[in-house]
Amino acid sequence: IDKTLKIWDAGTGAELRSLDGHSREITSVAFSPDGKWIASGSDDRTLKIWDALTGMEEMTLEKHDARVTSIAFSPDGKRIASSSFRTLMISDLDKLEKTIVVPVPKSSAWRLAFSPDGKQIVSGGDKKIWIWDAQTGLVVHSFRAHEELIDCVVYSSDGKRIASGGRDNVVRMWDTNTGLETLTLSAHSGSVTSVAFSPDGKRIVSGSLDNTLKIWDARPIKADVQPAAN
Repeated sequence: IDKTLKIWDAGTGAELRSLDGHSREITSVAFSPDGKWIASGSDDRTLKIWDALTGMEEMTLEKHDARVTSIAFSPDGKRIASSSFRTLMISDLDKLEKTIVVPVPKSSAWRLAFSPDGKQIVSGGDKKIWIWDAQTGLVVHSFRAHEELIDCVVYSSDGKRIASGGRDNVVRMWDTNTGLETLTLSAHSGSVTSVAFSPDGKRIVSGSLDNTLKIWDARPIKADVQPAAN
């Protein structure tokens, strides 16, 4: 593990830049929606923001209690959320003094994502899904979602659904308004480490430690949706 951040040409595969700044391995990276900024989180407990064109380090935030496990830019690119084992940090990139540091239950924000309207943040980790107010950091809702730790969460593009995947080898889909489970997909034989909706929301793709990538029909297949466990 070389502790560097590398930028690659997506068309040719050529390495464009190698960025040094973290003192330990890098655990999470993200581009801003406009492509101008890159955020990186590390086992050194810092979150760094880089100029994607010049490779210059623009800012460093040092308020996490442990390794940074996940990073997400808001859809408008003005804020960034990052998480560690016991903290959720929401930062205004123009006014860092407005940074909110939220103590959270252990591993409850292992992975996170902004809602499409930027008003909420979803996180998962400790078998539960948590929904947070992106302005205040307050909990809006939480519910038990998986039988094992959750490794990935994502909103659909319309913000009406959340998909999650976990170490119980299952992909689940949830209605964001009611908290009801609308779909359960259980064909993986290993932990589900990544999920994503198609832009039109009709399909979900999932990746797993069973070395497979699966594409699913994201439309609910049962009318008797199950309420989430508290």
